[in-house]
Amino acid sequence: MVRFLKSAVLLGVLLAFTGCYNKEFIKPNQTQIETYLSQHNDLSKLDKSCIEDGRFEVGMGPEVVKFLLGEPKSIETIQQPWAKQEKWTYTRGRVKKEFYIEDKG
Repeated sequence: MVRFLKSAVLLGVLLAFTGCYNKEFIKPNQTQIETYLSQHNDLSKLDKSCIEDGRFEVGMGPEVVKFLLGEPKSIETIQQPWAKQEKWTYTRGRVKKEFYIEDKG
């Protein structure tokens, strides 16, 4: 039950932020993306597809978020009952995105 709630919360948070997705947030250009993918053969299928599509999904690695968006404007540590999380905040103009990193993903 706790695991289900945890997954539901994380999915809900992610969906809330992917709905306001726009290309201005993505920092690397297509050449940089191709170079990164060729240099990181060990990336999961999920990470590779997120990079290729410029999207964000539950389970992607924090290194992929940093590659796509750069360093977060702020990082806040949050102790949840089930685990410690980091809340990464990105802003571009008036648009704000928050990512919750837990268990390195």
